[in-house]
Amino acid sequence: EDSSRNLQHLFPSPKQEHYDALIQCWGECLQNRYSTAASNLVMKKLNVFPHDKASDILFQMENYISDTKQIDGAISSNVVWAWSQSIYWPAIYKNESYLYSPMAAEKMLKRTMDQYELGRIYFQNNTSATKMYNFVLRSYSKMHKGGKTAMERSLALLDDMKQRYDQSGGLIARPDDFSFGLVLRTISNSGTKDAFIQAESILKLMGKFGLMPREKHYLAAMRAFLLSANQNDIDPASVESILDVVKQRYKDDMSVKPNAAIYSACVSAYAKSNSSKSSQKAVLLLEELKTLYEETGDPDFRPDNVMYGAVLDSISKNGTEESVNQSM
Repeated sequence: EDSSRNLQHLFPSPKQEHYDALIQCWGECLQNRYSTAASNLVMKKLNVFPHDKASDILFQMENYISDTKQIDGAISSNVVWAWSQSIYWPAIYKNESYLYSPMAAEKMLKRTMDQYELGRIYFQNNTSATKMYNFVLRSYSKMHKGGKTAMERSLALLDDMKQRYDQSGGLIARPDDFSFGLVLRTISNSGTKDAFIQAESILKLMGKFGLMPREKHYLAAMRAFLLSANQNDIDPASVESILDVVKQRYKDDMSVKPNAAIYSACVSAYAKSNSSKSSQKAVLLLEELKTLYEETGDPDFRPDNVMYGAVLDSISKNGTEESVNQSM
């Protein structure tokens, strides 16, 4: 026994940073840029995938570290990140159900947050929890075939984020600009009949966290209408109301721009309408954008092929000879 005690200095106990280094090494293997045909062939032959190995190391660390010692939540965040990267690897996701990896990453995330509330985990950096949520939200936003399920899980995760933020007294899990952008993208991709309504509610929610939507947020909400399975039941004027908000903000302080992409999305909404006035509205919006470009010379306002295509699409459905001449 005395001999063993004297030799302990030769076998130092592993520390949290040692486990974290191993977790990061395994997670690094899943970087998106490494996913090639050749690397996927190698990945497919592994007995244990890197994200599974990272999880195992985390669980080993939790069992080894004394119950009286808190664990840095950033380590769990690295494991969640590893899981979120698996969507870029066909060798992994083709052998699983479509939403398996995002849902597994979400489970790991919630496990971490539960342990935080029990005092077993701490966050040295208050943004670590937000980043962890964003890793999972980004996974759902990449699920282009996720449809209603991906949208609902993304919205539920945002609700969980808000709840954890409130419970912590505003210390952690604060949704940021990126969080809302990811949720809006998932909503837009869903194609569900209530996608546009959900997107509008997210734009309003941003204000409760002191955030003002950017062009990407407005555009995602407008595209939610364009991809909606039930767009005929929604007046395209609702989409134009978003454009009006952007135009007003630009007029007030130029904090956002009603750029060509936003105008195009609005025109496309009218093109989907059966209204006889939709072509006239499309041409008027094109003239607005032309004027903006002529007055400012800003290339963001320059009508592009997408804009002209949307206008012509509207005219082809409900246009008159006069509207055709105006658009040329």
